[in-house]
Amino acid sequence: MTSYNVHKLFEEIERVVKSDLSVAAALLHIIQFCEAARPHPDWAALRTLEVEGDLRQLQQWLETLIRETPPPAAITGLWFGLFNPVVQERVTADIHLIGAPYDATNHD
Repeated sequence: MTSYNVHKLFEEIERVVKSDLSVAAALLHIIQFCEAARPHPDWAALRTLEVEGDLRQLQQWLETLIRETPPPAAITGLWFGLFNPVVQERVTADIHLIGAPYDATNHD
């Protein structure tokens, strides 16, 4: 089994993130990049994800959250956490958001 060159993958992700591609197009590009490095049938399934619809839901969730519970002025950084809780005996995917003061000079 071939392995990824992680350095090349991160460079490609950075290049794509800095490009003018839409999120959906960028994700497809990264999937193609990964598939070329490590072919697997699962890449086809990932290409069928409804990215644009998910992005709209995520944007609506974030806008509602910030509007209904605005963070205090001291909150200058946001951390998005992805996790897999078990709900009714099924593993699911979820996200949470934590705000905290951010100090760019603090390297901890």
